[in-house]
Amino acid sequence: MLDISLMVTLLTNLTELKHCEKLPLVTDTTISADLGRMKLYRNQVAHIKDGKIDNTLFTTSWEDITEAVDRLGGRHLHTECIELRTKNPRTVISSLEHKRASQNNHIEIVKLLIEYMADINQNTDNGATPLLVACANNDLKVVNLLLDNKADINMYSHDGVSPLVVSCINQNADIVKVLVDNMADINQCTYSGRSPLCIASEKNCLKIVEYLLANKADIDKCGDDGVSPLYMACQMNYLELVKLLLENKPDINKCINTGATPLFIAVQLKHTEVVKCLLDHKADVNKCVDTGESPLYVASENNDMVLVNILLSNKADTNSCEKYGASPLYTACKENF
Repeated sequence: MLDISLMVTLLTNLTELKHCEKLPLVTDTTISADLGRMKLYRNQVAHIKDGKIDNTLFTTSWEDITEAVDRLGGRHLHTECIELRTKNPRTVISSLEHKRASQNNHIEIVKLLIEYMADINQNTDNGATPLLVACANNDLKVVNLLLDNKADINMYSHDGVSPLVVSCINQNADIVKVLVDNMADINQCTYSGRSPLCIASEKNCLKIVEYLLANKADIDKCGDDGVSPLYMACQMNYLELVKLLLENKPDINKCINTGATPLFIAVQLKHTEVVKCLLDHKADVNKCVDTGESPLYVASENNDMVLVNILLSNKADTNSCEKYGASPLYTACKENF
């Protein structure tokens, strides 16, 4: 089990990270602050006497920790946090009988409750609806029944998770198709800006990605950090997905908030076949990140002869320097390559 307190103690003693004694400001997103958030929330929850946490504290701490995990570990962990919360009993359990019936696949009870005028869109304190629960449980029959009785298909939980989003997380192509065919908002994002297409791309679910694109999903819609579906596919080295997305003409040079392009991240992570595919589709070989490093600079820094040759053969600028004036040649000499 991860001991957060021990981890923070070691990091503050072995590195220059600062120790947090109180919850950092919302605007403080440094590594020290994020580690401090995790430790302080952990201690707060661990010392609750009756083992119960009120809804306000739960929602605030979960969302705060999710954003910290995102910054520390990457977008794939953010999706796992969404998935975990969606399936967490606090989110999906309600005192309303028709919700319990949905969770347990009791379709006959669901039918009966609907006949007796149960509120089909009544949600929990965290915003979970019967339809969201049915999608989280991969119950296609209940999903169809709720939709046939006019369930709100775009109603979402308090962190912005819609039925379509959770179905993409679960990689359930059948439910995704039903939702899209019933006019679900195909570009409705979570509160962190994650679209269904971006989540399906992160999961490398080609069938769902193809269906979303066929129904006019915004291929360039990004999260709050600027990550597009193409960037995600390149980062994760999903070559077949990269090819599928490129066939649908995305902005191939669209950058994340640091200025990194899909080509840059593919070079940085040494995804050679992805790099070739991007260059074949005319990706900008010289587009640099905000600090000035070019793809060639990173390939030289990584001592990657194969990628250096590929980039040079595609007219990479050998004299493009980062913000302190270091060129690809300089970094190659510096590292004794």
